Amino acid sequence: PDHALQAQILAGLSERKGNGKMCVGLEMVQVQYQGALDAYIADTRGDEEAERALYEGVRWKERWQWPFERYLPVFREARTRGIPLVAINVNSETLDKVRK
Repeated sequence: PDHALQAQILAGLSERKGNGKMCVGLEMVQVQYQGALDAYIADTRGDEEAERALYEGVRWKERWQWPFERYLPVFREARTRGIPLVAINVNSETLDKVRK
């Protein structure tokens, strides 16, 4: 439910501000996978194919604990409107080095 509301807020902000003036930061995606987010926004295939490529491209299953499907309303709204998704999480490999 929260993500559906977030998608509605994203749509409203986009209508008020314009798509070129905003982005969505994703704490669940590590910066090394930014290319997969960019590819998803630019993807012209159907939702199912684009979403599968995004899921695999950001290595969701290995890198994040929450179900991918919960985030789809936000991802879809951003893609529909051409709003960039931005990876803001540190790479786990870098974090492991810092911990040592």
